[in-house]
Amino acid sequence: MREKIQVPSSAESSEVTVPLAEDKILHRLHQCTNPGANCSPEDEEELQKDLERCEVFEMYNAYIESRVPTLPLLGKNITDLIERIPNKLRNDPETISIVNYLKGRHASIGHDLRAYVTLVIRFVTLEQSTLRFRDYEKYIDQIKKVDADRRRMHDNLLASLDMLRQKMEEVYDLGLCEKNDFYVWSPGETREIPINAVPVFASTAIANRDLIKNWALAADFAEHFEKLSQLLAEKK
Repeated sequence: MREKIQVPSSAESSEVTVPLAEDKILHRLHQCTNPGANCSPEDEEELQKDLERCEVFEMYNAYIESRVPTLPLLGKNITDLIERIPNKLRNDPETISIVNYLKGRHASIGHDLRAYVTLVIRFVTLEQSTLRFRDYEKYIDQIKKVDADRRRMHDNLLASLDMLRQKMEEVYDLGLCEKNDFYVWSPGETREIPINAVPVFASTAIANRDLIKNWALAADFAEHFEKLSQLLAEKK
């Protein structure tokens, strides 16, 4: 849950949210993976240790261990599922429509996730800038705008994930896949997701905004820690 701080009554709103610790760690991690960055293995280790103290760490561990839906598993298994659709059903108008939808899901969800993360990082950048000391009301206005945009992208991500769940149920109802071709993940589950199943979130998971927020951050942490490890390996 994001904290809020009071702002002077002269501002349009009496409170604004503030970045969480994991938001600031993600900001530092992205700086380490930017072109020309000069981060060291010690920086990577420090980032990992800082992350361990954050609320999102449990979700991050679940993500890298494939105990929650992951983007790589989603992309691979949607492609595999489409290839397994029986030939006799491929020219059906409903099949064509749903296949066209599924083909773009990995990219669309990835886009929404990265757009959300970009706004989280923008929020931290603003919070750490000198603008608050130079023009406080302008700073509050920009913070509120980024915060509103972030909430909007959060909503978009929730909607994309929910629509994927509905479409996978429709795929099954149309006889285009078997029941074990997709896996509906619910909060509290801890076992590894079947390697060949399209992972989707249950409606109870999508209703939990904090859970999906943590999932989005965990996915980005996983991607950029892997990128940082590769960059450091190339320097050796």
